[in-house]
Amino acid sequence: MTRALLVLIMASIAWGQEVVSIWTSGAPGVGDRKNEKEVSIGAGDFERVTNIHDPTLTVYLPVKASGTGIVVCPGGGHRHLAVEHEGKNVARLLNPLGVAIFVLKYRLAKAERSTYTVDRDALADVKQAMRVVREHARPWGLVEGKLGLMGFSAGGEVAALGSSRFDVERGVSSRPDFQVLLYPGGNLNAIVYGKDAPPAFLLVADDDKTPAVAVTGLYQSLKQAGVSAEVHIFESGGHGFGIKPATKSLVGRTWVDRLTDWMRVRGLLL
Repeated sequence: MTRALLVLIMASIAWGQEVVSIWTSGAPGVGDRKNEKEVSIGAGDFERVTNIHDPTLTVYLPVKASGTGIVVCPGGGHRHLAVEHEGKNVARLLNPLGVAIFVLKYRLAKAERSTYTVDRDALADVKQAMRVVREHARPWGLVEGKLGLMGFSAGGEVAALGSSRFDVERGVSSRPDFQVLLYPGGNLNAIVYGKDAPPAFLLVADDDKTPAVAVTGLYQSLKQAGVSAEVHIFESGGHGFGIKPATKSLVGRTWVDRLTDWMRVRGLLL
């Protein structure tokens, strides 16, 4: 891919990040909505965006790279994306450990006037995002075999799809090397893992009823396929805790420690 295929649409001084359009000729099926602007709602930990027709990656690079990168899919019920506590805050915690974070704004199947679907459009976006990051691994300081995919809530459904229905285009694989699913929601009964699925880290609160059941089903599918997986089910914590600096929730304060333990064992951190 040439430099022209990475379209810089925004720059920010924080972490020196850039925002990159993943579809340089427009996302497939976007039609007349290609030039519509995304809409921001709320602020701080409650910042959300919707009306996404030009899917992008916001790039957060660490000062000292471990070679590991993660494409992050925020949740929001496929109506909006919780880009702060399920996106930017991931970078705030993992960048110091040498992990590059790429927050994906994917198309939303349940947003106002949406004609998109999760299986077709959100999945296409996450696969394209994985290919874009992999094609530019060197300038972003990534090492082969250390590119993961993370998803929260509805973003967990998108990440699970991307981890089970990957492919190769332009000679580049969309398969993540590992997957991290946090309180995944959506139609997870349709997820069936094969033996080539990436190893997984799964985490949920037991009182988050639907995702808790879904996580046990995903784990069973992984084990039947012979794929390594680590599962954490906290007694309480509800849904959508993500990463919020001021939280008093036990799961909200400690789940990142469990994830970093797993990543350290797998040689993914500094």
